[in-house]
Amino acid sequence: TGVHGAQRNLNRLRPQLSLFNRFCTTALPEREKVEYDVLVVGGGPAGLSAAIKLKQLSQQTGKEISVCLIEKGSEIGAHILSGNCFEPYALDQLFPDWRTRLDR
Repeated sequence: TGVHGAQRNLNRLRPQLSLFNRFCTTALPEREKVEYDVLVVGGGPAGLSAAIKLKQLSQQTGKEISVCLIEKGSEIGAHILSGNCFEPYALDQLFPDWRTRLDR
């Protein structure tokens, strides 16, 4: 393995790379780029509460930060808010008035 193994692997890939380069002559389109202050990976309980808490702290301190949360599910929280019974302690900590908000 080591350097010699890496060299062997590269040698095996050269024919495929050559074929790829021959047929992919067009330049790739430029992608949109969006910059964020914080990127949270995963919309599960920890990721979702981290993103919410960061935005709450941002509002409290008056320092605006941009937070992006990415999730592999079809929507944020899809895996945790699926009709399961859960302990609402964390929800009470993040949104003390969440029960009254639901009634509106």
